[in-house]
Amino acid sequence: MTTFINGSVLLIRLDGRVDSGNAAETEKAIFDAVEQYAPLYAVIDAEKLEYISSVGLRVLLKLKKKIANTQLINVSAEVYEVLNMTGFTDIMDIKKALRQVSVDGCRVIGRGAFGTTYKLDNDTIVKVFTDSVAYEDIIREKESAKAAFICGVPTAIPFDTVKVGNRYGNVYELINAHAFSEDICGNPSKIDDYARQATKLLKLLASTRDSKGAFRSFKQTSLEKIDHLNRYVKGWEVFTPEEMELLFKLFYAVPERDTLIHGDFHTHNIFEQDGELLLIDMADTSTGHPIFELGNMYLPFVIMAEYEDNRTNQLIGMDNKTAVLFFNKVFDMYFSGFTPEDTEAVRELVKIFAQIRMMIIAAGAALNTVSDELKREYLLGIKAVLTSKYFKKPQEVLDEIERLTALF
Repeated sequence: MTTFINGSVLLIRLDGRVDSGNAAETEKAIFDAVEQYAPLYAVIDAEKLEYISSVGLRVLLKLKKKIANTQLINVSAEVYEVLNMTGFTDIMDIKKALRQVSVDGCRVIGRGAFGTTYKLDNDTIVKVFTDSVAYEDIIREKESAKAAFICGVPTAIPFDTVKVGNRYGNVYELINAHAFSEDICGNPSKIDDYARQATKLLKLLASTRDSKGAFRSFKQTSLEKIDHLNRYVKGWEVFTPEEMELLFKLFYAVPERDTLIHGDFHTHNIFEQDGELLLIDMADTSTGHPIFELGNMYLPFVIMAEYEDNRTNQLIGMDNKTAVLFFNKVFDMYFSGFTPEDTEAVRELVKIFAQIRMMIIAAGAALNTVSDELKREYLLGIKAVLTSKYFKKPQEVLDEIERLTALF
C-alpha cells in the first residue's frame, strides 16, 4: 500500500489482498497519513487490489466515517461484486476500472506539473495526469469543461476517462487541432495577433458569470491549500501564525467575483481548431477576480523562464525569450486603458500571487518524492520572495490590492 497527498486530497493505493493478515498494518498506514495531513478528501485506488475480506472492509468503513468524502476507484469486477453484495456500493462512491490506452509512439504536445498531453491520432488527444493527481480532480475536469461550455466558454470537452499504464487520463476529440504554442512559435511575426487572441479569450473568461453556481471560489480553494501547505512537512510550519494571518488578509483583500478563472491558462492548454481557440484542462476552473488568473499565468510564462529553456518548452511550448515576450504583450493589451504606473503596480501584485501559486503547486505535487530537508529549502526559498514583496510592507500591498482590483 502507498499513499500520496495532493493539497487536501489523500490518495491511497491498495494492492494484492487486504485481509486478517495485513488489515491492521494497512489501517495504521492509512490513519498515520490522515493524522499527518488532515485531508478533506480520500481517494482509494483499487486497481491492483485482488481481494478484500470483511476485516479489510471494516478498515474502509472506518476511513469513510473519519472522512465523509471518501471514494473507491478503479475497482475490478471481482472486488466490485464483493462490495455490492456487502452493501458498500450504497454507502460509498465506488467506480469500476477504466479502459486502458497506450501512448507508445505518440507525440508529446504538452508537459506540466500535473501531467503530459499526447496526440493519440489526428482527431484525439489525451491528457495523462501524474500520480499525485487525485481521481476526483480528473473527473472534475470533465464536469468543469461541460459547465464552462454551457456558460459560453469555448471549451474542448473530454469524452472519456482512461488508464494509461497505471496513471489516469482524459481523452478529447480535437479534429485537425494543434496547440496554440505551435502557431506562436511557427509564425513569430504574428505574435501580436496571437497575443490579441489570447487577451480576448482571457477577457471572455473574466466576463463570463457562473450563474448556476457550478464552480468553487478560487479564493477559498487557495486558502484551503495554504492551510494544508503549512502542515506539509511534518513537525515544521512554512509560515508563522502572523504570516498565515497576512496571507489570509491578502486573499480577502481581493473582491469576490462570480466570473470564471481557467486556473492554468497557458498556450499548451489552448488549441486552435478551424480558426477558433478552445481551452482544455479545466480541472482548476473556478470563480474569482482576474488578478488570480494573471498570477497563475505569470508562473509558467515568466518565473519558469528563469530556468533552462527545456523546462519552459515542456510547460508551454516556448523558449524563455518567446514566453516572456508573449506574456508581456498579453499583459500590456489586457491593461491597455491603464496608466503605465498602474500597469506596473498590477504587475507587482501579480508576482506575489504567482509566488504563492508556485508554492502550492510544489507542495501539492512536485515535492512528493524529495526529502523533508529539500522541501524546507525549496519552500523557504519561495517564502523569501514573499517576505521581500509582501511581509515587510503588508499594509502598503493590501491598500494597492483594494485600489487596483476595483479598476478591472
